[in-house]
Amino acid sequence: MCVILVTVINILFFVSSNKQDWDGLNSSSFECGYSSYFFSHFSFSVHYFLVALIFLFLDLELCFLMPFFNDSIPNFVLEDLMYMFVLILLMGLVIEWKESKLEWV
Repeated sequence: MCVILVTVINILFFVSSNKQDWDGLNSSSFECGYSSYFFSHFSFSVHYFLVALIFLFLDLELCFLMPFFNDSIPNFVLEDLMYMFVLILLMGLVIEWKESKLEWV
């Protein structure tokens, strides 16, 4: 019942919203009521964004591998899964390297 009520309220809000009062000020940054002195939309290199994503992904890899290192009981199935996981990640790293996505320049 609650899901239906929220859906109906969202539909009514969407239908009743007025889209005709759009102007350029809505897309500009707000700096205490004054016009900004600098361009507020900084561009960034997509390459550095990809390097950050690769770093985040490899950091998450360590979080997934930590329980395997703390396990005191040898379990060969989990060990094989860990090796397959690392192998898949290394294959992805080699592919990124061959496509020269890891170059800094």
